[in-house]
Amino acid sequence: MRINGSVKKVLAIIACLIASNSMAGTTFFSNFEIDIPDQWTRSVEAGPRESWGSTLSLHPPGVEDVLKVMSFKTPGEVTESRLRNLTNVPYSVPLIWDSWGDLAGFQYDYLEGGQSFRQWWLTSDRIVVIVSYQYDSETDGIDSVVIDALVRSITSLNP
Repeated sequence: MRINGSVKKVLAIIACLIASNSMAGTTFFSNFEIDIPDQWTRSVEAGPRESWGSTLSLHPPGVEDVLKVMSFKTPGEVTESRLRNLTNVPYSVPLIWDSWGDLAGFQYDYLEGGQSFRQWWLTSDRIVVIVSYQYDSETDGIDSVVIDALVRSITSLNP
């Protein structure tokens, strides 16, 4: 049976839709896994160094927001003070150590150039997970309960 060009295009679109729907659910990386809501899209960028993991970018439907997750493994245990040293937040700004699901660490919100950012620096033993959520400060972004739930769904895959 011969398939013409327009039928091939329709089949390709259907295949893309099926593939995009299959991305919902739990996504596994070398150092962590995360539960991705239905309708959110994802992309993966290679890490800046071989020792760093890839960056996972998650995009909610209908907005320009982006949640980025990156991780890497350290040679030794990451303590609270070592993780605090990794943040780009001045020491004059107090950060509170908190639990985020299986991970623990710091969270910080700030404005820059009309954009709002929320960042997390999290750890579990020798794994560091850095999360950044960027959204338009005028729209307030996705409900913070949804974003916090996404961050809490991150599970460290310590070998």
